[in-house]
Amino acid sequence: MPPRARHRQQRGHGQGPPVPAPPPPPPDPTQTQGIRVFGLNVSLVGAAEYTRLQNERDQHCSQLSAVHFNGTPMTTGDDSSCHLVRLTHPDYQQRVQLLFRDRNQYLLAFQRGDGRWFRFLGLEVPGLNAEILNLQSSHGSMLRGPSSNTSVGPHALMGMFVELLEFDGAVLNGLTNITNELKRALHWATVMLSEGARFQSVRRHMPGTKHRTKHHSRDCAMAKNEKLGAHE
Repeated sequence: MPPRARHRQQRGHGQGPPVPAPPPPPPDPTQTQGIRVFGLNVSLVGAAEYTRLQNERDQHCSQLSAVHFNGTPMTTGDDSSCHLVRLTHPDYQQRVQLLFRDRNQYLLAFQRGDGRWFRFLGLEVPGLNAEILNLQSSHGSMLRGPSSNTSVGPHALMGMFVELLEFDGAVLNGLTNITNELKRALHWATVMLSEGARFQSVRRHMPGTKHRTKHHSRDCAMAKNEKLGAHE
């Protein structure tokens, strides 16, 4: 069963075959030029592919940082420096892009399949023409209720890809309405790609990931990085 059909079935929308999508629009050079892009094929995601992505992002941070503490880069206070994580799947012609701040790996915005950008409420992204979600970027805002939880793994990345690719919220009073499915997708992105880039202890929850003996010292260094003002 194609990925789209599987996820539609799980969400109660039947088992229809994927609808052919038009090719993605060319990237807007005024918004994406010069931004480092990291690719992730969600059809191949396992521990090795996920670790590869995070290791490449680690190296990117190291190249941007002049000072390291216990092997962890002490990033600068420049909020304008960002990178993209581009999600693709061979069964889909369109892609999803997520914009992260280099300084602290915070998720700022996402681009759905047709090229439209959406950013969190209260997060300014200079130079990015994006619709504003009626949603703050905090964990509490993205959780769907006090008893909800967020699991991680390949299923989460695939589900996140499908939800963000197809999200279509109505605009009311200048803000884009959100759904519980979007909250779940953005929380998956925040936990696996934002917090996973910041803390080794989060990465260890990816099924099949080998535990690293130095994850504790790295996480302590990340905490120290925040106290020094390099992170929010």
